[in-house]
Amino acid sequence: MASCLLLLAASAILFVTAAGQDNKITEPDDPFCSKTDNYTDGSQYKKNLDQLLAALPAAAGNNGWFYKASAGAGADEVFGLVMCFADRNATQCLDCLSTAAAGITTVCPGSRNVSASYVACVLRYSAAPIPATADLSYVRRKIPFIDPTSVLVPAAWVPLMSKLTGDVTYSPLRIANSSTLYSGSEMMYGLAQCTRDLNASECLTCISNYTHRLGKAFPNNTRGALTGYTCYLRYQLHSQGRVLDAADPRLNGEFDGREMESVLVAGLWCTQDDRNLRPSIRQVVSVLRFEAPLPSLPQRAPVAIYKPPVIGLLNSVPSSLGTDSVVVSERSTS
Repeated sequence: MASCLLLLAASAILFVTAAGQDNKITEPDDPFCSKTDNYTDGSQYKKNLDQLLAALPAAAGNNGWFYKASAGAGADEVFGLVMCFADRNATQCLDCLSTAAAGITTVCPGSRNVSASYVACVLRYSAAPIPATADLSYVRRKIPFIDPTSVLVPAAWVPLMSKLTGDVTYSPLRIANSSTLYSGSEMMYGLAQCTRDLNASECLTCISNYTHRLGKAFPNNTRGALTGYTCYLRYQLHSQGRVLDAADPRLNGEFDGREMESVLVAGLWCTQDDRNLRPSIRQVVSVLRFEAPLPSLPQRAPVAIYKPPVIGLLNSVPSSLGTDSVVVSERSTS
């Protein structure tokens, strides 16, 4: 019975993942949508917005996955910003940017001012210039499918956050990734990112604030992340050969080790950042039934995987024309 339930759970996760890939409209979690002075279909603002949203994916792709621009002029000018998160690959970024526009205009019909955060990217547009200041709200907490805790976490987490906070403010890309030793051969990896229009001081404000909140949201958890409109902070533990340590401690070790290992490895296999490396349901079923060997997975956890081209750095803010986890939406400004 337990094996059947585990198989159903794995199939359900794969079904949701596959459905999300086929969906051409990506809806954000708890976006900010203005409620007053809405635009109407056929208005000049709507035309300018459509022009801007249509141009953003390709423009961001040619500019290191960050772009800030405007369309139109006068009272109907629309200002926009998009950025991909640095732990997503080019395919995921393009998918997010290409489908986010339709999703946000569906969720926020007529809104002139919108801020939306997705799994792979951030999208903002407004009737006024988007300020290059830290927005301290966060709209998503990423909760791992299995989220163990350990008293060893602070010893690795504190220096990791300190290094990320310092490094990201000195990076012209506003991206920093690093690692610290957790225990034995285990490492804790982290990623900090700000939108590229923020100066060092504003980026520091945002990441420092997120560090404080991350510690409260995930006390002694071995992984966690906060995503917002101007910054992103993530950490996770990655070990070698100790997959059973991720089993729920409330089970007190009362499980079949082989079954548990196959389920955990299959879960990691299904949630790789590159969807081209994810298995089919048939492959997962074969592993869960012990009809196929466990897959060989990367030994390093994903960190920043793209580097904007040099030409992009010279024109990062044009003046005219942003699981592997179960996601729990939570918008907060406190």
